[in-house]
Amino acid sequence: LFWKTVLSRIPEAEHLRDIDFHSKGVTDELLEILTGTGKAFNLSTKFWAEHMGLPYHQASIRKREFGKGRQPTVAFQPASDATGTGHHETGVRGMEITHKRSFTRYGYADFLRDDRPYAIVHRVWPGTQRILTWGDPHMAAGIGRAAGFCGSAGFEWFEPLSFKGKKGSGVPGGRELYEPEALRLGTRDWTKFRYTYRLWGRLAYNPEANPESWRRWLRATYGNAAAAVEQALGSASRVLPFVLLTHAPSVANNVYWPEMYTNIPLVRGSDTVENPYAREGWSANADFDMEPPYNFGNTSPLDPVLVYKVNEFAEDVLQGRRTGRLSPMEIAERMDALADEAERALAEAESNVPDTTDPDFRRLAADVRIQAGTGRFFARKFRAALAYCLYEKNGSGTLLAEAASLYRSARDAWTGVVEASESVYKNDITFGYPPYTRGHWADRIADIDADLAAVEALAAQHPAGEGDTRTLADWLAPLTRGPRPELQHLLLAGYVKGQPVEIQADIAEGDSTRQVWLHYRHVDQSDLYRTVKMTKAGTSYTATIVGEYTDSPYPLQYFFEIRTEAGDAWMVPGYAQDLSNQPYYVIQAEK
Repeated sequence: LFWKTVLSRIPEAEHLRDIDFHSKGVTDELLEILTGTGKAFNLSTKFWAEHMGLPYHQASIRKREFGKGRQPTVAFQPASDATGTGHHETGVRGMEITHKRSFTRYGYADFLRDDRPYAIVHRVWPGTQRILTWGDPHMAAGIGRAAGFCGSAGFEWFEPLSFKGKKGSGVPGGRELYEPEALRLGTRDWTKFRYTYRLWGRLAYNPEANPESWRRWLRATYGNAAAAVEQALGSASRVLPFVLLTHAPSVANNVYWPEMYTNIPLVRGSDTVENPYAREGWSANADFDMEPPYNFGNTSPLDPVLVYKVNEFAEDVLQGRRTGRLSPMEIAERMDALADEAERALAEAESNVPDTTDPDFRRLAADVRIQAGTGRFFARKFRAALAYCLYEKNGSGTLLAEAASLYRSARDAWTGVVEASESVYKNDITFGYPPYTRGHWADRIADIDADLAAVEALAAQHPAGEGDTRTLADWLAPLTRGPRPELQHLLLAGYVKGQPVEIQADIAEGDSTRQVWLHYRHVDQSDLYRTVKMTKAGTSYTATIVGEYTDSPYPLQYFFEIRTEAGDAWMVPGYAQDLSNQPYYVIQAEK
């Protein structure tokens, strides 16, 4: 009634040319009212919830976003499927329209119909990375490619410091980020993101932009160190979006701040947390947006169809199987690789920059070290969490001892983050009142120590050698994958609605034990993937999406999963080395 009343007067506003409407909770009825105004309008959807994620639109959303009582039962058909043939819908039909339409909050939802009377714009919220310098040409170009996804009209960005001092929290300490006088920027704090804006402006507009359009600025600023700075910051800038992909206790940016991470513990269970900030509208911590048990191992990734939850992978390890999803160990390896490259290139930059005391370079170097250290922390914590989840499931004192040792190593990595930041940034950077939205990296040590002490206390009670004596490496050895088979796939130019669509893939080297499965759904985040085993003929694999399914206003998206009887599995196309590709295919109906 409210919007019907308000929008009924819009036709009288002759000067008003178009309407921009936030997509959260928008229903068919509201769309009809908006269309009835006679004005052009667009829906602004969030991109990766209230955060900055990888440069593609999520292949899936968290189970929690499906709405109360309507969650899917599994992410997709497990590799141990015994039927081997036919279609099977993966879980219940999750998101029939509810009065809240909660799944519209954090992505393009079900708005990308090909008959839509509105434009779609995607908004990149500043929840992941707010104060550390971001600059990766590969990801910026990926965002440019994703801007026109299924006919979308583009992207809008929140300025990184948009929520600085949110709800008045910055008044006591002001907006200043830096402690040393030489590093302070005052009202010019936006200038530390000049390179960020340059990449967004050039590459989001044209993903094939000439690299000189940003390298000229790097050379002018950092001289002979320009190439190394580009490499160091590029690798470092992939860390936090990758953290968001793999570990998402909350989609709300006013609770989850990966950049200054508040520890999600390994040990804590389903206890209720008091909320001292309820009166101000804040949660006590990220638990409000998680499903119990509230611990690291049960924390959902933000694209669960492509990434394992730690405790799900632990269960598969114990069963001697795996799917093609990104595993905790692969996540850890990628985190370490990003940190290695960032630190190597930063060392090269420090050897070539004209003046290492230059404030611009000091700020950038600190930010690279903090991001690299954060990657190291998560790499070690993912390993510790896997060892701990396996211990919880089989009671092995050997695994528990490994979990404690790996967690101690993660704590050491966080100490490195503190050392890189404590003489640079102020000790209370505020984006809100609760402790998880303000403070300093040093403040987070206490929570890490408390959880580490709990793990070490358990390890003292259940020493190594108690129960199963296999190490983490022993458990993982049977699931260690070789190189992914090279799958060739020619993307169709389009399809005819209501007609079957044949999807074909080829793997040059034949293997009688190899199977290829097709996972597909409509480009509608309220839909669930269907899975079909592809038919093999020589080196080719084919599957058909039936005409009944293609008779829809939504395009089709899909990816492949290669499986072997030995238990190996890979997703195709999966994630590229630079984390900047779209890890699935999309085809649209012919006009």
